[in-house]
Amino acid sequence: MSFGRALSPNLPRLATVLMGAGVISWAMPAQAAPQLLYESLQENGNLATCLNRAQMAMTDAGLVQQSPMPNSINGSDSQLTATIYCQAFNNQSFQAMVMVAGEENASLAGMNSVLGALSSAMGTPNADLLPAPTAMDDADFNLLMGALNDSWPNYLEFLAQPISENYFTAAQASQIVETMRFSDEEVQAAVMLYPRVVDLNNWFVVEQAITFDTARQELRNQIATLSTP
Repeated sequence: MSFGRALSPNLPRLATVLMGAGVISWAMPAQAAPQLLYESLQENGNLATCLNRAQMAMTDAGLVQQSPMPNSINGSDSQLTATIYCQAFNNQSFQAMVMVAGEENASLAGMNSVLGALSSAMGTPNADLLPAPTAMDDADFNLLMGALNDSWPNYLEFLAQPISENYFTAAQASQIVETMRFSDEEVQAAVMLYPRVVDLNNWFVVEQAITFDTARQELRNQIATLSTP
C-alpha cells in the first residue's frame, strides 16, 4: 500500500489517545499501523466503505485486540474505533456513528468524548485530503431516472452500478425509492442509497418515500446494522 499523500504528524498518537480514553487496548507491533489505517480511510467518502477498509487495515497491520480496559465503552472495540476514526474525516457519518453506538450498547457521551480527544490529537484534515462528495447533477440524474424506468422489473439489479459510482441528494434518493413497485424493493433501494447520500440531515425525505410504517422500521433496522461486519 503506497503513502503518496502527506500524513498528519499527529496520526501516530492514534493508539495512545484511544487507549488513554479507555476505548481500546491494542498491541501495536508496527509503527506503520495507524498510517495503514489512515491510508485506507482517506480514500473513502462513505461510512460503510470506510469501516470495511478500516477493519482490513487493522488486520493487515497486525493489530491484536487485548482485554478491554476498565470502564471502556461497551461493544465491539474495532467497530467503534473505526467508526470514531471515520467520523474525524467525514462529518456525514455522525448519524451512523450514533446508530452503531446504539447497536453496541455504547455510551454516546463516552463516544463523543473520545471523538473530541481523537479529533484534537489528529488536528483538522486538509481540505483536499478527503474532498466532500458531490451529488449527481440534474441532467445526469434525469437520464438515470429515465433508464431506471425502462429497467422494470429489474430495478435493483439496474441500480447497483450507478449507485456504487455516484452520490445523491436525499431528494434524489427519495425519487429513486418512489420508483420501486414493492415495499421490500423500497427498503432495499434505500439501504443501497444510504451511504451515497451527501445530505444525511435530510434523510427523513427518503423515509417519507417508503409506503408503509413497517417498511420504514425495517429500513431503520437495516441501516443501524450496515456497519456491522
